[in-house]
Amino acid sequence: MQNKQDMIELLRGLLPELRGEFGVKSLGIFGSFSSGTSSDESDLDVLVEFDKPIGLRFVEFAEKLENSVNRSIDILTPEGLRSIRQPEIIKSIENSVTYV
Repeated sequence: MQNKQDMIELLRGLLPELRGEFGVKSLGIFGSFSSGTSSDESDLDVLVEFDKPIGLRFVEFAEKLENSVNRSIDILTPEGLRSIRQPEIIKSIENSVTYV
């Protein structure tokens, strides 16, 4: 089973490629991996910011990330985070993000 540190190291290794290919500005994890409560069935919750909008390449980015970590992922951007209507959820995510 992968733990928080394993996932951070895996993503750190992948980050230069993601920056070059998709213009990833920052990448962080939140949710069960960030809190250390993940299981083999856990998905990976990712907060990602891009240098500029990537349009339909977002699907390609998501597939690459999912294949690289070998598990389902949920991706949130800063814009998506701001669109959440419950302030307590926004605060919870912001407080739990671990950047790679």
